[in-house]
Amino acid sequence: MIRVAGVVDMLTAQILVERLDLALATAPSTLIVDLTEVEFFAAAGIAAVVHAHRIAGHACGLAVVADSYVVLRPITLSNADQEVNLCASMRDAFMLLDITVD
Repeated sequence: MIRVAGVVDMLTAQILVERLDLALATAPSTLIVDLTEVEFFAAAGIAAVVHAHRIAGHACGLAVVADSYVVLRPITLSNADQEVNLCASMRDAFMLLDITVD
């Protein structure tokens, strides 16, 4: 899981891309990107998440968790919600990815 907090814009999105690429390089079966603590989400952040989704392909189930207007609004306006698995909660992401917690 990757947790993101604060501002994701053109100055910080590259850090997110690098973290996502590192996580995906380990060939996980699932990856959750938690954006619930993000305070600002710009186009560069959307591009980072879409990039990760494309790299993950069918080999890795990737879910993006977002519950705030500042993240959901740009994702839906850009239609990125049609490409990534967007979940309103961690519970929803776990269910989508068929993850069980003992």
